[in-house]
Amino acid sequence: MSEPRLHKPKAPLRARNRWFFNNRVFLGMFLFFSLIALWEFRWKPQYRPFYEQGIELYQGGQYLPALRQFTRAYEISPNAVDVIIMMGWTNLKLKRWEEARFYFNRALRIDPRLEEAQMGASFVALETGRGTLDPKLLTRLLGRRQGDPNVMILVAGALQQQGEYFTAAGIYRKLENDKSYGTAAKLALANIYGTDGFESDPAPEAL
Repeated sequence: MSEPRLHKPKAPLRARNRWFFNNRVFLGMFLFFSLIALWEFRWKPQYRPFYEQGIELYQGGQYLPALRQFTRAYEISPNAVDVIIMMGWTNLKLKRWEEARFYFNRALRIDPRLEEAQMGASFVALETGRGTLDPKLLTRLLGRRQGDPNVMILVAGALQQQGEYFTAAGIYRKLENDKSYGTAAKLALANIYGTDGFESDPAPEAL
């Protein structure tokens, strides 16, 4: 007489339901994160092409078309600091001072150490007469960017605001032949000499 065949006991119904439920959760999470990855890296519009085209236009002096490209990049990635800073600089070139101020301040709220945003905010303050030019901050920038005319003009403006006319004039003298700031430097020197009655060149130690 043959021995009775032993049947493997079935898992309790509750355990089988738990296994099925856990696998559904795992599968759902896998699909969810897969869709997020596909959206972020394949389907979602990327800001870099618009940003890079904006940079090319900006460097070519086409500021209004550049701003349109940066705006499209900003709409896609409003927290990208590189885009925010270029929105500031392009508005500055277009003499849209308050728009430029908004973007530079926004960048500095994200990271107060951003030198390009610090410089941009200083330019807005210099152009509008509203805002603070911090000579210590700008001098530190100049120490890291020796001979950078963008920083030199800001330092000179900050010193002039504080009444340190001779030191400011010494920096303006170095910028008289600069293609970007030569005219502004000459106007500043005329203002210093004409307004304050200086008739001689600044002292040699100021140069």
